[in-house]
Amino acid sequence: MPQTSIHSVPLRHPATLLARLRAALTVAAARRHDRAGLARLDSHLLQDIGLDEEEAAEEIEKPFWRG
Repeated sequence: MPQTSIHSVPLRHPATLLARLRAALTVAAARRHDRAGLARLDSHLLQDIGLDEEEAAEEIEKPFWRG
């Protein structure tokens, strides 16, 4: 009969968790920055990038954690 072995699943390394947290915070900061920039655009510039004022307002009002 073949032997079977059970391997334990290691917990994620703390450095990996920190790297993931840092990446998530970087993305959140970039979203906040981009949305602040979007808020400064007038209707003519919004039209140039293919958005109307309502669409821009929806994007600006999103919390930082929503993509």
